[in-house]
Amino acid sequence: MKKHVVKSHRIPGSTILCCAAVLIALGNAGCSGAAGTTTKTVSPATTPEPSSIIITVSPASTQTVPGGGIMFFATVTGTTNKAVNWSVQPSDGGTITNAGLYTAPRSLAHNPSTFTVVATSQADPSRSGVATVVVNAPIPSADILPHAANVLVNGTIGFEAVGFNTSTIGWTWHWAVKEGPDGGTIAATGSNPRQIAYTAPSTPGTFHIVLTGETDDKDAYGDPLIEVDGSVPVTVLPEAKPGTFINTGSMTTARIGYTATLLRDGRVLFAGGSTVEKALNTAEIYDPATGAFSATGNLTVARSSQAAVPLRDGRVLLAGGDVCLGGAGCPPSPVSSAEIYDPASGTFTATANLLAAHPCVKGFPLSNGKVLILGGSSNVVTAEIYDPEAQTFTAANTSNSHEFFQCPSATQLADGKVLLVDNPAYYGPPGSAQLEIFDPATGEYTLASPIFPSGATDIAGGSTLTLLNSGLVLLAGLEDSSCSSQGCDTGNFNPTTWLFDPSNNGIKPNGAMPVAKVLFTHTLLQDGTVLVTGGLGHGLETSAALYDPKSGTFSSTGNMSTGRYAHTATLLNDGRVLIVGGEIPGTGPSASAELYYPAQAAPATEQKERH
Repeated sequence: MKKHVVKSHRIPGSTILCCAAVLIALGNAGCSGAAGTTTKTVSPATTPEPSSIIITVSPASTQTVPGGGIMFFATVTGTTNKAVNWSVQPSDGGTITNAGLYTAPRSLAHNPSTFTVVATSQADPSRSGVATVVVNAPIPSADILPHAANVLVNGTIGFEAVGFNTSTIGWTWHWAVKEGPDGGTIAATGSNPRQIAYTAPSTPGTFHIVLTGETDDKDAYGDPLIEVDGSVPVTVLPEAKPGTFINTGSMTTARIGYTATLLRDGRVLFAGGSTVEKALNTAEIYDPATGAFSATGNLTVARSSQAAVPLRDGRVLLAGGDVCLGGAGCPPSPVSSAEIYDPASGTFTATANLLAAHPCVKGFPLSNGKVLILGGSSNVVTAEIYDPEAQTFTAANTSNSHEFFQCPSATQLADGKVLLVDNPAYYGPPGSAQLEIFDPATGEYTLASPIFPSGATDIAGGSTLTLLNSGLVLLAGLEDSSCSSQGCDTGNFNPTTWLFDPSNNGIKPNGAMPVAKVLFTHTLLQDGTVLVTGGLGHGLETSAALYDPKSGTFSSTGNMSTGRYAHTATLLNDGRVLIVGGEIPGTGPSASAELYYPAQAAPATEQKERH
């Protein structure tokens, strides 16, 4: 996206130095012959001793942004009076308190501007120390997502401005369609000016979404201090072809670590998650019929990385999670509470608490209508069962797992048991990964072995387990065993996949993915194939692939409009796949969403009417 400073004025400065020379003539007048005459002798003036006071200001040189604050300190030697008077030169270069707290001006005539902070001795005003401060309004690193969008005629999709490093400066944003009304219309989606909804025209074609942003602060001439602008293309299509991605509406709030749950009526519930470090208590609903997200009731407790499981009566159980994700000033705070979402009323209601706090947890429905909560706890209670009728949690494990399942990859097998893979990123060196099976009927963990022949690969933290229609499990997202003890976060991922057979605990190598990556999504489609989207490899991936269980091979399919990882992919009732959110390195969570149209998706004409 194009970025520039609108104004950069240079104001000529002139300094007029006026010097005056004062000549003093000293003369003696005498009157000869006058009686009583006295002659006075004038002694030369005594020169004062040079002052021994020295003032040092720290930091001696620093920088900040408009409106930013810096604490300065003065060290005074050569006198018992350590007090100083603070000032800033020139006088419009900001303010400073008696304690030395400097506040930069919010408006700049030049960007950047350099000012001088002065500490003057109260004991001897002729003595002072100085420091320089550079005030710089950073030009934002701006971007629009998606970078290039596809939408059906009359369809509505979301765009968002991301990546702005605006510091304390306020901004005003302007969105438009370059081609005017013939290219579609734009509407606000809420209070966030960096998100909009674009509705395509009824005529196919390529159009452009234009964004301009300007600072509310002005320069000395009344112009915006900084201005950015840019545009992205959007292609309006008459129909969706199989194997392609079509953009849809954006979430009302960009988030990661949320849960996506398909409701009985075909809508999708997105709950909790986080924006940066702290969890959210908000939730929203996606309606495939309109292609739009809308807010629903708030959670009773803010939570991220929780379990979300649909109940038999159509409600949804949310349990566990974390309030903070371990960022600065926000240490991890696991959640033991649980609540139930009622789609009919759009509200969340608290239910019984878990027996132990379970951060980053998984949940699975059982055949008897109860729910299994598994993993995410260092407590001996590593598994719990929720009874919706009694509204109680009970311990499900009779023996503790020999491993600590923090953020496990897991899938429910055909017989109701759960296959888990632990995450060596949380503990243990590469090569320590294990596959285990938990039986909720007995409460026992069983080690699934052998793992990998000859230790060829390790399981990565971003691995996936997909139950195929055959009953086998596809394991993908692996690290290369040659990685160092620090793990394989540098992109040393193995594209090889594996097939696990629950009937004999056997595992064997399978076909390789087109791109080696982790933190991608895996979705079993209605025809039995598996869709793999996004992820992190040697970069942020827009790629997607289809796995064919019959041939054991992967083939590339259409690319997403936006690269993303740690996102969600939900199979809709009509066969399409809803891909939402995720993380974008250097930018943060994304609110954008898109739909994948497989071969058996609803007819394009029907989808056009829905949008």
